[in-house]
Amino acid sequence: MTKTTSDKPKYTCSDCEQELDENAIICPNCGANVEEIEEEEDIAVPYHFRALLTYGSVISFVGWLEVIIGLILIINYIVSKDSTLQFVLLPIGVYLTLFGFLAIAIGQVFACFVTIEKNTRETNNILITKLDKLIAKLT
Repeated sequence: MTKTTSDKPKYTCSDCEQELDENAIICPNCGANVEEIEEEEDIAVPYHFRALLTYGSVISFVGWLEVIIGLILIINYIVSKDSTLQFVLLPIGVYLTLFGFLAIAIGQVFACFVTIEKNTRETNNILITKLDKLIAKLT
């Protein structure tokens, strides 16, 4: 179901382009189910928490850099024959690798939080739309 452009909101069936009543569930012309299709304004909801998602991505990126550098240091520890370097490379490599994985996990928590918030908002909009349609049918 799509809105047509005019002063009073009108809807058209996406299958047969028949003009529909605002509270229509099924198209009277072709029988298509129009209740389940979201309206355009529900899809175009502004996306919040972009900065938080960016911070999470940056933290994850830094975490991956730490892991890569840590693994390079651990490999150098294994390959190195210099005993003075061995005592430095292994602890720093392990430290960077572990804290890199921790940073990646923190970045993923940020992304998870933003996704949960977005899904909750979209679900809320769908439920409000369904409730409005039900109230309109009852009145």
